[in-house]
Amino acid sequence: MGKLKNKVAVVLGASSINGLGGVIAKKYYDEGAKLVVSGRRQEPLNQIASELDGLAQTCDITKDGDVEKLFQVDITKNMEIIITIIKLTCQMHKTCNLA
Repeated sequence: MGKLKNKVAVVLGASSINGLGGVIAKKYYDEGAKLVVSGRRQEPLNQIASELDGLAQTCDITKDGDVEKLFQVDITKNMEIIITIIKLTCQMHKTCNLA
């Protein structure tokens, strides 16, 4: 346990333990952070959350209300969220509209 003990890390785009979001979540877990892993698919999130003793919450940033719902999960209450990681992948032939 390390630098992030008693801190909450919310990692979006964490649907695969071997993907970038999953690797980021694992590193923060190793440093002692409590985790909320998020992405569009519940089943892989449940697996990662189980492996990292965290919580899984689906979130599609393109859907109204999903981000707000993400920050209402139990682990984020009564604890300061100091880290939010948003891992987005945009295909080169498509336009990413984050507005």
